[in-house]
Amino acid sequence: MDKSLDELLQMTQQLASKLETVGYEEIVEFVNIREELVLNIQKQYENHKLDKSYLDHALVSILSYDDQILYRMQQLKNEASDNLNKMTTAKQQKSSYEAKYAPESMFFDKKK
Repeated sequence: MDKSLDELLQMTQQLASKLETVGYEEIVEFVNIREELVLNIQKQYENHKLDKSYLDHALVSILSYDDQILYRMQQLKNEASDNLNKMTTAKQQKSSYEAKYAPESMFFDKKK
């Protein structure tokens, strides 16, 4: 019935079907496009150009995928956080082994 609503439903189903292999770039693209489509749907609803029963049915279907998508987004977030922690740890370990003195410096011993 509505192009934006149908596109949102189709896009959500496609993402859900390949959710285990999708990367963060695809999730970001999905979220951006979804936002635009939702705004279009909202405008059409406010202008009474949408069939309410069709909208309700489509929204239930779309929202049924949200938990899966949010879970995948959380996985990607945790993965990124783990990688950042590893990089920080590696940087700290590397800096502890690097010389913290001037290589041209000289030491003088005193006889006692």
